[in-house]
Formats: sequence, structure tokens, C-alpha cells
Amino acid sequence: MECLTSVFDKLWEVRGSGTSDPECIAFAYKSLDDIEWTGLHQVLFDEVKTKHIKDWSNTEDWIYDLRMGLSLEDVFQNHVDDIYSEEIQPCHLIKNKNDLQVLVLKALRSKSERGELELPSIACTEITNGDKTLLLLFDDCDAWGLGHGNYIEVVEDFSELTEENGYYSL
Repeated sequence: MECLTSVFDKLWEVRGSGTSDPECIAFAYKSLDDIEWTGLHQVLFDEVKTKHIKDWSNTEDWIYDLRMGLSLEDVFQNHVDDIYSEEIQPCHLIKNKNDLQVLVLKALRSKSERGELELPSIACTEITNGDKTLLLLFDDCDAWGLGHGNYIEVVEDFSELTEENGYYSL
């Protein structure tokens, strides 16, 4: 989709992040007709601290705070009986803090395979101006469809949509 130079220049300046500039948001709404689904989901993990894996209550709070529709049972599928044990705690089942993120991703992929994933997929629109190209990322199409979108993420190409940046294929 072709973009006016004045808007494109603003979007170019914020590539790698995003903007809530009213002119850019208005253009993003116009670009909704050209969105394509990426097949990726944005998963932003909160920092896992030692206290989060110390006991089940803290682990449950950390998982809930991710707002991905997961429960302890989803994340610790192979240890459901241990969740209610006072003797076995999460720190006994996972070796380090990163293991909790691995278990969350496994649970999300499992839900996705069963068609139960509540996490929206990322959509994008490719925009151009002359020989330059950008992608507008829509992480909450429901909000955009209802007229509540007020921030648009901008990347130069799909190579920026990596797991290190929080984008996962589920």
C-alpha cells in the first residue's frame, strides 16, 4: 500500500518501535483493508525472579499476570498432582528461571494445537514510499476493528519479528 511521504517519514523514524501520532494512526486505520496474518503471536514475558519459582502461589501469579489465558495446570501438565503438594514446589521441577518461560511456550503451543489459544495473532500491512518499505503491525485487531487502536508498531521487515523480540510461531 502506498503511503504519503509526510506520514511515511514519521513511520520511518519510529521503525523498530511504534507511534501514537494521530496522522500515523489515521493511516493505519486506512491500511486495515490490506492486512495479512503473519502466523506469529507476540509473547512478552515479565522478568522471572527467584521468588516466582519459589512456591506455587507466586508461580501462579506470574503466569496469570502474563494475560495469556494459562493456568498452573496448563503450564505444569506433567505435574498436576504436584501443584497441590506442600512438599514439591516449582523450584523442585524446573532448573532455572528460563525453564518457566519454556514451559509457558510449550503450554501455548499445546493450546494452539487444540484450537484453544486465546492469544491473538499478529497482522501486518506492508506500506511503501518510493523504494522504501515498512510493515505496520497490528497486535490487537479487535481493538483496531472497534476503533480503539491508538498505537501502531512499525518494523522494516519480517526479520525483526524474532523470538528474541517476543514474536513466536505457535
